[in-house]
Amino acid sequence: LKVLIPFMALSSLGAVIFCDELISLVSASSETKVIAAQVFKLFPVLMISYALIAVYDYALVGAGDTVWPSLAHLIANVFFLIVGGVVMVWYFPQLGSVGIWSMTTIGLVFVAGLFVLRWHNGAWKHIDLLDDQ
Repeated sequence: LKVLIPFMALSSLGAVIFCDELISLVSASSETKVIAAQVFKLFPVLMISYALIAVYDYALVGAGDTVWPSLAHLIANVFFLIVGGVVMVWYFPQLGSVGIWSMTTIGLVFVAGLFVLRWHNGAWKHIDLLDDQ
């Protein structure tokens, strides 16, 4: 985490700062540039959340806690991506893809928070990996 969080923060901040230059590499459309610039503002939160998920998810799974992280991913994805996506499209269509990316970011922050809490509360320490049932 001491390396990954600062790396993700700096690289995503670089993406925000050099947004126009990066977008120009893939599109000359002014409409695309406007939308992408809005989405790029979410990158620092998005990437730090990804970093936390990567570290804590794999740590939990490596410790034998496989069911809980899988269910957390499933429930959060259904709620934030599917239900949240439908809400964005139906009730906030003016947000376009920024609304969908916002829901994705909120979902990742939520999952990252769950995994950090799960690791630090120590519930994974009580999983019996060698239960013969």
